[in-house]
Amino acid sequence: PLIRLGFYEEPCNFFRFCKKAMHPNGYLMHKYLADGSVGSSWHPYLHKDGAIAPPIQEDETALVVYMFAQFYFENKKQDLLEEFYDSMIKPMANWMTSYINDDLKLPKPSYDLWEQYFVINTFTVSAVDSSLLLASSLAESAHDEKMAVIWRSAAEEIKKAANVLYDKENKMFYRSIKQVNNNLTYDKTIDVSSFYGSFMFGLFSADSNEIASSFETIKRTFNQETNIGVPRFLNDNYYRTSGSYAGNYWFVSSLWLAQYYLEKTEDEQAELIQNLIVKRIPAVEIESHKILCGNSASFQGDERDVMFISLVDSSEENKALRLV
Repeated sequence: PLIRLGFYEEPCNFFRFCKKAMHPNGYLMHKYLADGSVGSSWHPYLHKDGAIAPPIQEDETALVVYMFAQFYFENKKQDLLEEFYDSMIKPMANWMTSYINDDLKLPKPSYDLWEQYFVINTFTVSAVDSSLLLASSLAESAHDEKMAVIWRSAAEEIKKAANVLYDKENKMFYRSIKQVNNNLTYDKTIDVSSFYGSFMFGLFSADSNEIASSFETIKRTFNQETNIGVPRFLNDNYYRTSGSYAGNYWFVSSLWLAQYYLEKTEDEQAELIQNLIVKRIPAVEIESHKILCGNSASFQGDERDVMFISLVDSSEENKALRLV
């Protein structure tokens, strides 16, 4: 949101922190202290299947590249590339390109965004694919044609391999897959992040059957005819007090769904989600964070930024302007 609000030095300081904290191999660890040292983490180096790998969430590295691309293309200042391209973007993109499963052509396992499982997560795959495409665009801006081709090719390979992430039988994206002894296991849990990541980061076209059918599955599973919000995923036990409902509504997953409703011009449902926000979040918090659901007309003449709603939709070829 700071980028969309027009702040400049504050995002620069964030990227400087990331550059300083980045592992020499090009990835970010799970958590950091304010001085840049590695923070405590519940992610182990030795995983349940016997694999030894960094205790990381790859989407955290990918989203830094994604955000920097938004920042650069918003400002188009050469000094941003001079400060961050070679020292941060290049090692991060090179690491993501190298951290690929040779058999599946998808990113290797890391912890999912909900910090639960060491798997090949659909949201993470989507974020990595988009960030590599944007890194390629940054490379072109930096006149680094070689890396532009390498990173774009890696992203295209991921996109080609991504069909394995869709469950044709249940008409929903798998939450994740895992390769064990050359066999694939599939997590069929209905997770809003799998749908949202595939849609938002363009892993699948917004008009594709995979996106449309997954959306219908979510609507049906969480009874969107009468319910407004959605949990993170089906049977989410986080602070759930009873097994009689699917899980506590999360504002972030509900706003993700609102963004898709707006993309498909279903303004009535977006309005219902806004009403839910008003009921559940104190007015002072709504005002301080400027939370609002609406279509582009709702923001005309208004210079505020809304974190989960795109003020202007981007074309299929330029996804950098879509906002997470």
